[in-house]
Amino acid sequence: MWFGAADDPAGLPFKANKQSSYDWLIDAIVAHRPDLNQFKIQGSQPPMQVTGADPVRTPDDVNFMSIPLLGGAPASALFAMTGLSVGLAFQSDHVASQEWANLRKIIKRKDEPANDRLLISAGAPDAMGRCFAAEEILAHFMLENPEGISANHLASVILHFWSTGQAFELMGSEPVELWPAVYQGFNPMAHPFVLPL
Repeated sequence: MWFGAADDPAGLPFKANKQSSYDWLIDAIVAHRPDLNQFKIQGSQPPMQVTGADPVRTPDDVNFMSIPLLGGAPASALFAMTGLSVGLAFQSDHVASQEWANLRKIIKRKDEPANDRLLISAGAPDAMGRCFAAEEILAHFMLENPEGISANHLASVILHFWSTGQAFELMGSEPVELWPAVYQGFNPMAHPFVLPL
């Protein structure tokens, strides 16, 4: 699902006061009936590119497409209740050297005499329990374009991948793997945390 014209990768969702736009979007999603056979593949290898997924467009320029997951398992309350999982398409462009510079700024804020080690978890839940898989993709991109990290007080800066448990030491001339992925398989990244009453 994405908002705005197809040539506008920065389109944002509606503001709260655009109730009619939300109504049109919900009506379009409810009325949408995907073709369950459209994406079935012959053989054991999926195609390199999915074709034939024409998006549905609402009057207020929301576009969405669907691909039925016939063997899908609930990964969120929305999917468990409706059989629907929503992903928002939002493009961002990144330059490795700039991302390393941004990371150094974050490390500098934590580089204090009272702190010995800094743990950075890529893809970990935020305060609302939301996980963003793109964080891990960005972290892997940075590791593929390594740069050095230094600090005045910190002895260690560890980059941890939430979905696999893999970890890297960032302190030094370039990142060094501390341990490989320790688990694999389905990780319910969309599960919300439930706070105790």
